[in-house]
Amino acid sequence: TNPFSTDCRFSLSMNQRMLDPRQVEEEVKNLPSEYPNSKSSRAATPAADKANDVAGNGKKKGKKPKEKKRAPTYLPDEQIIEFFHLKDREIVIKAGQSAELEVAFVAFGVGIYMCELVLLDETAGEMMVTIHGVATLPTVTDTLSMACEKDTASLKQVVLPY
Repeated sequence: TNPFSTDCRFSLSMNQRMLDPRQVEEEVKNLPSEYPNSKSSRAATPAADKANDVAGNGKKKGKKPKEKKRAPTYLPDEQIIEFFHLKDREIVIKAGQSAELEVAFVAFGVGIYMCELVLLDETAGEMMVTIHGVATLPTVTDTLSMACEKDTASLKQVVLPY
């Protein structure tokens, strides 16, 4: 919503980064209790659970849960620095009115990402909207297995449903 008393032509710019999980916990703690339109919950995070399981002497209480086997985690390519993308570079919003802006989130690595979208009108002022994106591993939809004899070759064509 345009908070200014005049119609505005906002130029759009973004500052974005991948967050460290500790930063995420800190940001959730700092949210106001009546945070509007928030889809985040104040449920304990895995790191908070871990902290709650540690006794005063630094040792964990109870049995250690069996860890699931996970696929290897690959660090994101540090050369890819843009995860949020805008088609438009400016937007016009009438005084007191709202507008929709499409922001695409494309992350090439698992993690939590943050984008600060800055809307600037040279005469009226500026405002900022914070956007978070969470990238997780996709769910397994099919398993492919193949076997061949030693010292032989095998060719298998796989059709992907796209």
